[in-house]
Amino acid sequence: MSESLLIKYDAMEQKFSYPKNMQNLFNAKFDDRPLWEILRDNDTASVEDCKLIEWACSRAHESKDFANNLQICLTTKIGPNWYLVSAVRPEGSYLITLNFIDINEDVNRLNHFVHLSESDVLTNLYSKKGLFSKIEHVMTAQMLAKEKTVYSLVYFDITRFRSLSDFLGRSGIEILLVNIASAVKALVGDKGFAARIESDRFVFFYPGTKEEIQALAEKLVEAFDKFDLSFHINCNFGAYICDEENVSPQIMLDRAIVAQNAIKGSYSNTINFYDEKLRQKMITEQEITGCMDEALEKGQFVPFFQPQYDHSTGNIVGAETLVRWIHPVKGLISPGVFIPIFESNGFITELDLYIFEQTCRFIRESIDQGRHIIPISTNFSRYDIFMPDFIQQLETRRQKYNVDSSMIRIEITESAVVGGSTYTAEIVKKLHDCGYTVEMDDFGSGYSSLNVLKDIEFDIIKLDMKFMSTDTKSERSVTILKSIVNMAKWLNMPVIAEGVEMVEQANFLESIGCTTIQGYLYSKPLSEQNFTALIQTKDSARKVLK
Repeated sequence: MSESLLIKYDAMEQKFSYPKNMQNLFNAKFDDRPLWEILRDNDTASVEDCKLIEWACSRAHESKDFANNLQICLTTKIGPNWYLVSAVRPEGSYLITLNFIDINEDVNRLNHFVHLSESDVLTNLYSKKGLFSKIEHVMTAQMLAKEKTVYSLVYFDITRFRSLSDFLGRSGIEILLVNIASAVKALVGDKGFAARIESDRFVFFYPGTKEEIQALAEKLVEAFDKFDLSFHINCNFGAYICDEENVSPQIMLDRAIVAQNAIKGSYSNTINFYDEKLRQKMITEQEITGCMDEALEKGQFVPFFQPQYDHSTGNIVGAETLVRWIHPVKGLISPGVFIPIFESNGFITELDLYIFEQTCRFIRESIDQGRHIIPISTNFSRYDIFMPDFIQQLETRRQKYNVDSSMIRIEITESAVVGGSTYTAEIVKKLHDCGYTVEMDDFGSGYSSLNVLKDIEFDIIKLDMKFMSTDTKSERSVTILKSIVNMAKWLNMPVIAEGVEMVEQANFLESIGCTTIQGYLYSKPLSEQNFTALIQTKDSARKVLK
């Protein structure tokens, strides 16, 4: 057991007086330097604890009779020892008394239980609870000492961890996790600390610039590559630079995870830092997710219709239903903002079915009011068609309005086919059995494969004009487009060119046999009211643009 210590500090002279047993307890020279510098320079106390001692002396000098019980660990000649430190200055005096009371036995008993709750048993890193506690200690010490060391909280996990677990088995995956923990701990060293918060999810807290944090992440990847494994360990890092005050450890972690999610699965981006752009994106996602159900219930999602024209005659020959969100406060919210969020959280299926039902309602009203009837397409993605009762959901809504299925075309995005062509072929066959015409949307957008047309009996190809861009003179573009249109003719499949904005594009398409045009050249998406006026009678042709 160590001894309690009574140290005097003259705040006016800025000198310390030490008890005789001080030199015998510690491997440090207690000279004219401030106590906290002596303890820091000789590694007798951590930097954080030295800051706390300095702060206690400063506060005692400013406030009479100030006392604060601080738990400080000092390294004695026989090992670490815990003290309860208080600083007191009597009124009218410049003499501060620092009282170091030995509480080592009590702290060790408590630390044993704390260690069990704040440590990860497998890796001996901090647990999530221990991580948060340690971060709070470090940030509090910084605040009290009025010093600013910028730390970063860095999060990472292992790509395809579940597959690795199945491959390695329980014992093998535990060895891998221990090796990862050892690599992290070795690189972080004494400057920072690390935690395994669960499963394959690791965190480290480290001081340094953005460049230093990035270099550390890259070194970790290099360390993982040196493991004696028959496969490569891939992981992405998300980092939050802790440069704001009053941010809790949980929020720090959440922000690091948000940053990591933005590059998750990428082989080219090792680390991503949380910034204002990501923050705004997260806020937008939260706002949209928070009001999407109410928006659907209150009819804020409305159908818009983009007409399709025969460029050779100017006749309207079809349309596509698109969704627009008209918010009572924010106004028109772009589909480019809310569609990716809905695809991520699963709400997209509910929205797509709602727009399909609105299309059925519109066709029913058009029939009842004697409008010119044209086939209308509605969009469905892989999130929709992989729903077990997809066909039943469509049929329930269509039959509710007693609309013939030949009046509705089902657009399936080309990306929906990737990785599930056999299942998609079955869905398309069932749609045909129900009388629907099925279109392949976004052909040429990046996922196209001739095998798709071979294996799946689509009725119509929708050609994505992004494929052609604005270049109608490129020999490669011309040759490829001609080949696609000719192939479709041979397969007896009509082609609709989508996204046509220039007369030159439309004329070129007509010259190679594709006359059905959809895009801003002829019409932007129209509100239901404006579209209704357009198709009120059969005389809805437009002047052919040449």
